[in-house]
Amino acid sequence: MKPLFAILLLSIACPNVFSQEADESKIDAETETSPQEPDSIETLIEDLEEILKKDGVPGAGIAIVSKDQDIWVGGLGLANIETERPADENTLFRIGSISKMFVSLAALQLQEEGVLDLEDTLLEHAPEIEFKNRWSETHPIRIAHLLEHSTGFDDLHFNEYALAEPTISLKDAYAFNPRSRQSRWRPGDFATYSNANPPLAAYVVEKLKQQSFEDYVQTALFDPLEMNTSSYFLTPEVEKLLATGYEGSKKNPKTVDYWHIIMRPSGSINSSAREMSNLLSLFLNRGVYKQKRLLSEASIERMETPLTTLAARHGLYDGYGLNNYTKTYNGWVWQGHNGGMMGYVADLTYQPELGVGFVIMINRASGALDKLNKRISNFLLQEVETPELPADIELSESDIEKYAGYYRKATTRNQFSYGMERLPFQVVEPGDGHFNLTVIPGGSTTLIPVEGGLYRHGKKWMATNAFFEDEDGKAHLQRGAFGTFEKVSAFSAWSQFLLAILCVLLMLSSLVLLPVYGLGRVVGKFKDVADWGLRLMPPLAVLSLVASMALSAYIVSSNTRLFEHFGNPTVLSVSIYLLQWAFAILAMWGLVKAIRSFFTGAQINRFMRIYLLCISAACVMNFLYDLYWNPWIPVWMY
Repeated sequence: MKPLFAILLLSIACPNVFSQEADESKIDAETETSPQEPDSIETLIEDLEEILKKDGVPGAGIAIVSKDQDIWVGGLGLANIETERPADENTLFRIGSISKMFVSLAALQLQEEGVLDLEDTLLEHAPEIEFKNRWSETHPIRIAHLLEHSTGFDDLHFNEYALAEPTISLKDAYAFNPRSRQSRWRPGDFATYSNANPPLAAYVVEKLKQQSFEDYVQTALFDPLEMNTSSYFLTPEVEKLLATGYEGSKKNPKTVDYWHIIMRPSGSINSSAREMSNLLSLFLNRGVYKQKRLLSEASIERMETPLTTLAARHGLYDGYGLNNYTKTYNGWVWQGHNGGMMGYVADLTYQPELGVGFVIMINRASGALDKLNKRISNFLLQEVETPELPADIELSESDIEKYAGYYRKATTRNQFSYGMERLPFQVVEPGDGHFNLTVIPGGSTTLIPVEGGLYRHGKKWMATNAFFEDEDGKAHLQRGAFGTFEKVSAFSAWSQFLLAILCVLLMLSSLVLLPVYGLGRVVGKFKDVADWGLRLMPPLAVLSLVASMALSAYIVSSNTRLFEHFGNPTVLSVSIYLLQWAFAILAMWGLVKAIRSFFTGAQINRFMRIYLLCISAACVMNFLYDLYWNPWIPVWMY
């Protein structure tokens, strides 16, 4: 059970791991412009070093390449602060979710061999893996759904993230907690990022090749790509070359322990700038590395193209292909993936038409990754003419009639936070030749119609939004890869949002009663008050919730503590669970006493009686709302 306030903290804390998915997931800054002055590689490196220094990042491995040659490959700063070991082109970093690209490459290789088809169902290849899909007869989960994250599965749960078993098999990893493998909508309708998806495709590769996925990748991809030191495991050889990961403030960074994740295909690879440049070369040369073809050009293009979701079938190219993001920068459509592990973040980005790309790996998570990305992008685009914006078309009356209205979030990466995420909403209204989109609460933007029934916003060079209807005729708005919103009535949108705000304000206001009553008791003002339970139950309920939030805030301030306490029963996590139950019990008790006070003649004025009734009702509504969206089990068992 996770009351509304606690859900907010958990949704913020939700493991932003493997993928640095900032809801969602992409560096997308069309307003940036390329430098006006000629830019040298020496100036670029100086700027990159300055960014690392200002953001307190110890070190980085960076590769900047064209399809024909390396532009610059090397290391900057320190791989280890304590020993002052410098980072170089052979220093290993954890690349997190970029690892998922190797699952797609492997699946595409097997498809080219004729032993696998992306349209094959998961059930026919892995019937022993437990999962639930109530639409299996008409909408089975296919391999392509696993690679495009359109199965409808929840992300991994905290206890799965916390289980650190270095050599666990994928079969055993999936048997540990199958509760996250439940399709929440028809597979192929919408996409939400889930680290549970790609390893299932990797498991299918294992079964078809009759060897571990890691062994297959070694022989079929690492070896031909000359990625000789890259590995999914912390071997003695890897340990010697691996940069130390850090977390905490830039003035006081703290080392993090190596994280052995059970879903290794989703984020466990360690690699260097030198070897990741070879992977970039494979993408830029459309499946060829050093005159040797590892994949067809058609397979590389399929990897870059989202196809399975309703938005993709409606023509929205901006999205997520086979573990491959689409993103725009200065008018050009880029491909790639990013990733994060405890103490590390990384980004792989390439532009196929221009034949350039780069990899950035750093050993402390910070905003430096975005700054490095933009600086390198500007360097690569300095002599490239920015394309013109796509031609706008007239907003049709039929679209206005069909799609203007109110939209609420329909999908979420983590189901436990959906109760909170669904409360804000978006208003789509016709403007001067375009839609105006207003986020409540938040800012606004414009949706400008372009060819194909799609929409772009601001100065985007490509359509990033689409309206469409599902099989039931319900209208939806897609914003980027993972932002799906369903059309709702104005009453539904405003009533739930305003009621939630009212409940929160009432609950917070009750905390004033505790010092008032305490001070009153000290000065003797409340000597004759008999029923303290009526007066104290509501603020004590809220105080229990606030205490649980404070403990949660302490836990989520560190990824290490996050998985230690939310993934296991510890003193802190059990205390939070008990405090949340205390909130529920005190809230219901307070509501009962408040209602009874109207019939028992309690010695309390009418205004205070109504006020306490409202606070208790707000607490109980919070509890019931949470109960509707979340299970009653502790977070470490979820």
